[in-house]
Amino acid sequence: MAKEVYTGKLKVQIGRVQASAISDNYFPVVGQTVKIDASTKWGQSSEWQTQDGGGNTVTTAGKLTLQKDSKEIMISAAGELQQKFIARNYLTETAVTKMIYAMIPQVLPYFDVTSNEIVRVGDISTVTVALKNGYTGDCEITVKAYKENEAVINRTFSSIGRPSIDYKYGYSTTFSEASDRGIYDIEVDVKDITSGITFTKRINKLVTITPKLCPKPDDTSTGYEVSSTYDSMTTYSGKKVFEIRLWRNVNDTGLNYAEAILPHGDAIASYERMKIGLLPAGTTLCLKLDPEEPEPYACRFLPTGITEANVTNENGSPNFTYEQPLIITHDNKEVWNWVWRYYGALSISNNLRNIVFDGRGYHNTSIKFTPLSGSVYNTCIFLVGGTSDWEMFGCDVDDAGFAGISAKTDPNAGNPWFWRENGWEMTNLKIHHCTFQNTAGEGVYIGYYGTGTLAGGYQPHLLRGLRLYRCKFFHTGFDPVQINNSVSTEVCYLDIEQCCFKQEVNQANTFSCTMDGKVYNCKVWDNYSSIGIIFPFMSKLEMYNNILIAGKDSLAFSWTKWSDDNTVQMDNDLVFSIYNNIIKGRIIATIAGNISYTNFSMNDNVFITSEGDTELPGYFTGSGNVFIQNNEEYDVLDNYLKVADSANYDYQPNYNSMLVSAGNNALSDYDMRGYKRWYNLVHHSGPLMGIYKDTSISDESVPLTLDSITLSAANNKTVAVTFNYSGSYSPIKYRVGEVANLPGIDWKDYSGNITYTFASTGDKVLYGQLQDVEGNITAIKSAIITIAEEAAHKAVISIGWIKSEINNQSIIFDEELKINKVNYSTVASTWKWSDGTDGGTILKNNANGIATSASGGMSGAITGDDSGVYPDAVLEKNVLIMRTGTEEDFTTYCEALISGLLPGRYKIRLYNSLKSTDTSLTATAKYQIVVGDTATDFTFPEGYDIRNNLTQWIEQEVTVDNSFLLRWGRREGGIGTHRYPVNIIEIEKI
Repeated sequence: MAKEVYTGKLKVQIGRVQASAISDNYFPVVGQTVKIDASTKWGQSSEWQTQDGGGNTVTTAGKLTLQKDSKEIMISAAGELQQKFIARNYLTETAVTKMIYAMIPQVLPYFDVTSNEIVRVGDISTVTVALKNGYTGDCEITVKAYKENEAVINRTFSSIGRPSIDYKYGYSTTFSEASDRGIYDIEVDVKDITSGITFTKRINKLVTITPKLCPKPDDTSTGYEVSSTYDSMTTYSGKKVFEIRLWRNVNDTGLNYAEAILPHGDAIASYERMKIGLLPAGTTLCLKLDPEEPEPYACRFLPTGITEANVTNENGSPNFTYEQPLIITHDNKEVWNWVWRYYGALSISNNLRNIVFDGRGYHNTSIKFTPLSGSVYNTCIFLVGGTSDWEMFGCDVDDAGFAGISAKTDPNAGNPWFWRENGWEMTNLKIHHCTFQNTAGEGVYIGYYGTGTLAGGYQPHLLRGLRLYRCKFFHTGFDPVQINNSVSTEVCYLDIEQCCFKQEVNQANTFSCTMDGKVYNCKVWDNYSSIGIIFPFMSKLEMYNNILIAGKDSLAFSWTKWSDDNTVQMDNDLVFSIYNNIIKGRIIATIAGNISYTNFSMNDNVFITSEGDTELPGYFTGSGNVFIQNNEEYDVLDNYLKVADSANYDYQPNYNSMLVSAGNNALSDYDMRGYKRWYNLVHHSGPLMGIYKDTSISDESVPLTLDSITLSAANNKTVAVTFNYSGSYSPIKYRVGEVANLPGIDWKDYSGNITYTFASTGDKVLYGQLQDVEGNITAIKSAIITIAEEAAHKAVISIGWIKSEINNQSIIFDEELKINKVNYSTVASTWKWSDGTDGGTILKNNANGIATSASGGMSGAITGDDSGVYPDAVLEKNVLIMRTGTEEDFTTYCEALISGLLPGRYKIRLYNSLKSTDTSLTATAKYQIVVGDTATDFTFPEGYDIRNNLTQWIEQEVTVDNSFLLRWGRREGGIGTHRYPVNIIEIEKI
């Protein structure tokens, strides 16, 4: 049959009508007006069926114009009010239903918290508390700031006047010192005067204090010195010498101002790198375009430090510090559309550290990075070649040939100074208030992708202290968030939308991460992919308070883990805790491999799967989870859960939603909005409590009861006090004393580390009492202990443990062996004397040193049958440094700081052992104690050999006031490649 041919005519077939709708408020107060906006495709007419609470459904004709319509409804009474929009064409009709949960004005103090989130040192930080849910009662408001994750109040905000007509209260404070730089959590208490009830919100990482910009000189044509020069090609005069101009101590502020031009460069916008590592501390470097070049032209920022990454990992910008970093910024009055090309608009390398890239600039705008149309371009921002301690904000990366940011120094057989085994880490990377969109590859690519040992027998460096927060990811080709080899990580407050659009099988994961830390308060929606392949790295990973929606027909998670020797194994160390999330996908997860995990749990989540999962996957355990089968029946899901609008990813439950009481664990103290849990015995599933507290839910509490007191044995007159209690509430106050009824003893804040010091030795009785948040006071209980005469103190510290080997703690005291097992890190760990009393602290005082347990080899010698001075598991642990080449002087070493000692004389003994055949190891080794300005080397006894050592110690006596430094490495003049360990440190007070 011949095909039909129409000449001079257009034949169009109308499609099935489609419709969607969204409300501006799903939880209005009676008297408020709600607006619903609707959109259609193929619609020709529309109709509304609305309810305002008056008891009737009102049907009105719509006003569909350009496929859009809207309706306003004045709410007259409380209730669950159904609003229906119907779109029609001559073939079909489609109805969209939205539920409005109207309420009467509430009598308890509900509120929202907002802030100016980025504040420079010296500027005013403001917080606005807006009362919600119709609450207008008399109230007391307290606004407090905490350094991130800390429990001690840093400062309290002051009220800045009367509330506005819509019940918004303003508060302010100033972070005036350079040391105030950092991330702050904001906690707000609102106490209703009438009822005495207080509601609390804690919003993490709400305020970031960034360094102060140096004021610009009044005249930038004179008064400067030339810090350095760099050559570049130009379009107007060939090769030209450019200058970094520096003005010192501008306006007597103690701050410095510098300017540098981003030149046109050659065909790939390259030029001689700028020597920014020479600038002094506290400098603001203002980047400018070349006024003689035609705009727009593609430019790149190519700085360098004073050291070469292919030679050393030594700091390339030693002038800069955390409190006095180099700030790189601009002075554009509008958004700076930075046009770039080739490999990186920013290419930061050669060990540059302590740098803040301030995209907001002098006029609080932003930077938008856009590649030159038609040019070759790759990743937009490279943080490589030993870069560390980098903060950036106020930037929008729009389009990249690969990733928005690549932050890592790739492992290389020729650069051992960047191996994990040698202790170098990329620390304190902070990326916040940025946008990454339309990238061909990842949004952010942080850390080397592989986490195991490479073919050369070495491992990629760690990232420590990464903070990725309050950023937006939109329409990335591959994984928006890829992070690996990272510890002490926090990823939070991210909006991730329409990502993984390329749908590459192996690179279509919202989160492609192997890391330790936390992922919380993130929203993922409209993506083309799974939620991710995300896994703990060395110790523990938590995911909570997230809304995670996988792409249509995508599973939520996928995990595959095989053992190296292909044998079935059980892992008892890694901890993975997934709780209080909304998780939607085809199924929850696929799990493959031959390793099972005993500490993987899923609790109090809401799982929405199209295939109808009804149990947790694989080796995961948990309770309080809600399982629902649903795909795109949004109105059915909303009605069942009584949530706002799942089609538009708003899962806020109504006060009477089943989710309010479906949980079983209370693992999260705060919900996704920041509210501190309202109930004591009732626990919610998902990331959110109800829109307001349902006071009809039974939440009867059991009064706090003090069952007993336990005192630890001690001989320094100071004892640890443990209160053994029961009841619905935890204690908030305590008091202790030696007289039965505790006369005149003040209440103190309760903590998990309570001690009491007796004035003398002998048999003692200690009395104690507790108080809870409701003001309930327990009966007084007592405990008896004998305080022995003070004996000589000895402490044994075994270093080289990873956290998974010591209950995921930084240090534990082995009561049986009477030794401290330490995770050697830059975090101070409190060790104990052999009698169990607290001693001083130990911390890693420089970047060098790696624990044997973390590197998979190079352990200390063992007996094979635990017959040594300590069990083999202790003897094999060490922290070592590897040195190559020739040692000119003793300046590169591991350095441990041991502090908190009482003044006096101490004997320090070291046990050093390494499985090795290195015949020159001991001869080239150096161990040293430093007290004040005095350095004393350990001497080796005759026949001493570090290799395969099982019995020999070295010792030194020193007099200290409070602390000493312990150093180990290769002595002056040593050559070759050697590894120098410390296994055990023994401290004895003489």
